[in-house]
Amino acid sequence: MKFGILIAALVAAGGLCGCRAIDCEAPEKPAEAAAAAIPADAREIKVGDTLLKAIQENNYKLFASVLRGELAGEMTEKDFDTSRETITKQFGELKEFKFLTALKTPTVKNLIWQVTFERVGTQEQEIEQDLLFRLVAGTVDNQVEVLSFGFL
Repeated sequence: MKFGILIAALVAAGGLCGCRAIDCEAPEKPAEAAAAAIPADAREIKVGDTLLKAIQENNYKLFASVLRGELAGEMTEKDFDTSRETITKQFGELKEFKFLTALKTPTVKNLIWQVTFERVGTQEQEIEQDLLFRLVAGTVDNQVEVLSFGFL
């Protein structure tokens, strides 16, 4: 009898341990909370938009116009053409893009876009595919400098 009462008391105590108070206010939407917590600099967003627009329009001069520092000397027109050709063969034509968020990182800014590609499949069907594009940027002498970028 004592053993049964002990078990019942333990079960009751265990049930009480799981209780917690819940805030009655409506929670923020995750995307809104993330956007509010990590302000993205409009200059970095513009640089990312320019890179993607240059890829979309096959425009090396536009692409090179936003590169500074080491990347400016490393990315030749031939490199741009080769990279764009590879992207187009694998994913299709870049149709649209939109900025999503800036990630919370120390020292540099990591910005993310959603990029939509469209291609024709082997059976002549249209295939639409989304990828993420990441731009890592820093500020040098009050100028945005592209440190790296790529599709994820």
